[in-house]
Amino acid sequence: MRLKTGTLKTGSGRFSLALPKGHAVGEIPIWYHLPGDLPPDSRIVIVLHGTSRAAEASRDNWRHPAEDNRFAVVVPHFEKQHFSDAAYAYGNFWAPAPPFTPVAWERSHGAILDLLFDAVNAALGWNKTAFTLYGHSAGAAFAHRYLALAPQDRVEQAVVANAGWYSLLEPGKPIPLGFQGCDQPVARVRHLLEKDITVLIGERDISGPYPDWWPESYLEQGPHRFARSLSFFRSAEDLARRFSVPFNWRWESVPGVGHENAKMIAPAARLLARRGAVTL
Repeated sequence: MRLKTGTLKTGSGRFSLALPKGHAVGEIPIWYHLPGDLPPDSRIVIVLHGTSRAAEASRDNWRHPAEDNRFAVVVPHFEKQHFSDAAYAYGNFWAPAPPFTPVAWERSHGAILDLLFDAVNAALGWNKTAFTLYGHSAGAAFAHRYLALAPQDRVEQAVVANAGWYSLLEPGKPIPLGFQGCDQPVARVRHLLEKDITVLIGERDISGPYPDWWPESYLEQGPHRFARSLSFFRSAEDLARRFSVPFNWRWESVPGVGHENAKMIAPAARLLARRGAVTL
């Protein structure tokens, strides 16, 4: 079905989100689960899949947490025939190959997340101003770049799980290892450091193989995903000290888990349920 204002059925389903001209395709599938009788102050959780593109399975894995914690979950499906792995992980915020030319926000995948949130908000008849964001692997890569570059502050809490590597917030770091050349005011970075963000990593996420489109310089952040998650967190922590702003991020590892999305969901759901961040 196509999503219409004021209509979204209880339970699990799928709808199509129409996209404006300038995107790779005219519409994308959205898998969702909506518990019954949710009050309008309930959260909308947008889940970003990895390069497996398993959007429906991700929705199914989030169904019980959504019921238990009383929130709506929506999973956009960025189908591989329209969105390459590199373009998806980069959020189409810049071209997926050197010289990594920045892309206008309206054509980025971040604009799609904004459009999705507005559509679901309207379909539920709610008036929320912010959503919750979870991404795994390439979805986490997309998520943290969205958080850094979104022109509007529309995320109340985020969990970034098992990203391959990161674009650091440090000034002067060129794309794709940083955001130099993108429109990213210092005030935006300072505010991001104060947000409720968790860098979540599987304790055993310490092996490849890794895609050939990754730049060799990603290894500067560490030899594997676990190490790189710590590098990203500590870089942000150091930047917060330099800016003299409160640092409300958290870093957490999941014991006994590798690069496995299904096993990251329960820990992520617990983080969403308790809110309020602490540092490492």
